[in-house]
Amino acid sequence: MTPAKVFLRRLSAFLIFINIILAVTAVALAVTGGRKFLSDTPETEAKAQSSTAAEPSINIAEVPSSEIQERETALPEAVREEPIKLLFGGDVYLSSYVLSAYDKGGIEDNMDESFRALSESADLFFVNEEFPFSERGTAEEDKEFTFRVAPSRVNILKEMGVDGVSLANNHILDFGTEALSDTIATLKNAGISYTGAGSDRDEAMEAVIFEKNGKKVAILGATRVMPFAGWAAGSGSPGVFAAYDAYKALFLGRIEELSQSCDYVVVYMHWGTERKEEPEDYMRELSREIAAAGADLIVGAHPHVLQGTEYVGDVPVIYSLGNFLFGSSIPKTMLLEADIYPDEGRTELRIHPGTSAFGYTKALGSDEERVEFYEYYEGLSYGISLTEDGVIEKAQSEG
Repeated sequence: MTPAKVFLRRLSAFLIFINIILAVTAVALAVTGGRKFLSDTPETEAKAQSSTAAEPSINIAEVPSSEIQERETALPEAVREEPIKLLFGGDVYLSSYVLSAYDKGGIEDNMDESFRALSESADLFFVNEEFPFSERGTAEEDKEFTFRVAPSRVNILKEMGVDGVSLANNHILDFGTEALSDTIATLKNAGISYTGAGSDRDEAMEAVIFEKNGKKVAILGATRVMPFAGWAAGSGSPGVFAAYDAYKALFLGRIEELSQSCDYVVVYMHWGTERKEEPEDYMRELSREIAAAGADLIVGAHPHVLQGTEYVGDVPVIYSLGNFLFGSSIPKTMLLEADIYPDEGRTELRIHPGTSAFGYTKALGSDEERVEFYEYYEGLSYGISLTEDGVIEKAQSEG
């Protein structure tokens, strides 16, 4: 976070504090009738005494507690910052399991009511799209798995409540640049925003921009996982936005630009090693550089399993959200809810644990299951704890 942004946020927080003091004073005046503030002169003192004598006294014990609480908490709306609610999921692939479940029972057989309610209530729901929407192209040689989904199936993302996707991953070019072009056209027609890939480097570097209450949030997708060097977007060639060392200056420079023009910056990374629950050393090192460049939140995907959370200063890093809706079995998954308060410089993170099988993802139903999940996730993480409601809390440093 840049010094200018820190100063502006602290100034905004100070002004909010002043407004709260003024509002509380106004409430006090309303409760006392202003009598304590009318004794500046003998004339006003006499008026106050006369008014007091004419009015019946108020026994506080006779005032309903609900009225007292209403008076005490009736602060102007201007001093209450409404959070920007973002929701993040991990890898999504509309596999044969997912399509079969959808064809049988609709979106209710892909995503349970609890998770759908979360996506509906969020200002923006963002996931990693681990496939192209296309029926064209030739499968990439020398790849064990190549993914492709018919463009007509984009309605499933819409019904999930997905608002934006990252295309910066190791499958978006499985069927070449024609399929990438079809993907972008399909998403545009469906009204789904995208980042992390494009017809050239400039488009691949574009972030998803979301505005609420005059605040601008940017989500930038980038990848450290490419099967071939030629997948990186160039000045005149399509591809993904790469974050390898050779492109690091460009990548970090883009984050700095967004930090200057936006109130909050999320970097959504494709990185790590498949099926490994611990982040690689380079991920922890790179997260520090991303934070120093101005990111406010870092979210990761690709390992297909969950990895934990760590704070870099005040910047939370969620190394991997794992698979959200993918293949036949996802024993552990989760959605990440981020309530952002830009003026206060504060982000509240909450995890919503779940599981998935045969193309159907659901939230964990019992308190016992959630507690077990929270303990598991704390074990994956560095210097954090979880409340009974799944809120991520940064451990207080000793000394």
